[in-house]
Amino acid sequence: GAAVASAAGAAAPVAEAPAALSVQAPAQVGIGEEFSLQLSMPGGNAAITTRLALRYDPALLAPAGAAGKAADAGAGRTEVELSSSGVAGIAAPPATVRMRVLAKAAATAEIGFDVVSSNLPAQAPPALSIGIVSR
Repeated sequence: GAAVASAAGAAAPVAEAPAALSVQAPAQVGIGEEFSLQLSMPGGNAAITTRLALRYDPALLAPAGAAGKAADAGAGRTEVELSSSGVAGIAAPPATVRMRVLAKAAATAEIGFDVVSSNLPAQAPPALSIGIVSR
């Protein structure tokens, strides 16, 4: 419906606007803890599949669980695939990336995002800063 349309670029054709991916993460995590990043694709009627790379300091963070494949673990980079539902008004469930804190002392971890590939224009979320604290 009209309520979903943003007023940002009324003159621009809707198809041209890249899908702005969003990310949710805790502002602070404890040393040695695991945490989740939730990456979301905006709802819309285009079926979008995007591969997103996460960049981080491998001295501070590592992928946890299944994502922590040996090949990527020390590289400071992991990839995740996101898809939209392709149905207007239906949001696809977010993709979850589990990370583990490797830092031994309080620090600030930066996580950057790059679009690796996408079948339609997609915009990576802004970089995150996560505070690592001793609890």
